[in-house]
Amino acid sequence: MRADRLLRMIWMLSGRSAPTPATELADRLDVSVHTVLRDVEALSTYT
Repeated sequence: MRADRLLRMIWMLSGRSAPTPATELADRLDVSVHTVLRDVEALSTYT
């Protein structure tokens, strides 16, 4: 489910001080890099 993935992504990124590569997020979330990039774009509209 996308909402769950977005929340997991926020949780993973919230404690990091350095940028996290999209490839690492894709591996950890078991999705494609393209999906990660779409999700980041979706999250950026809420800031």
